[in-house]
Amino acid sequence: MMKVLVVEDDPTQKLFLQKFFEKYGSCDGAETGLEAEALFRASLEKRQPYQLVCLDILLPDKSGQELLKLFRGLEQASGVSLQNRCRILMVTALKDLKDITEAFASDCDGYLVKPVEPETIKQKLVALGLISP
Repeated sequence: MMKVLVVEDDPTQKLFLQKFFEKYGSCDGAETGLEAEALFRASLEKRQPYQLVCLDILLPDKSGQELLKLFRGLEQASGVSLQNRCRILMVTALKDLKDITEAFASDCDGYLVKPVEPETIKQKLVALGLISP
């Protein structure tokens, strides 16, 4: 069973993503960067890390880009190996090359531009080896 964290400040989009991921496992949601950071830290401390994080870039308190760097740093500090770290998908309305380049430079595993179709998410999960085709 996959453990997922959806970080999205738009309630409708958050609900859509959470409902989608419930088919594959448990799904937590956060609407702010601080809330997401607390959930991510707690998951590592409990040794029950997330396998997937869906991360919006535009959030009220911390950007998704900041959170991406923070999450990767927390994993490294916790001794999580590269092959065992969570997969992080940026799911955002931002589609300019600067944002995409920054996200991949900070080790995101995928970048999906809203609106995202369920089939597109499913294909990405298969490509990342998180679900079977």
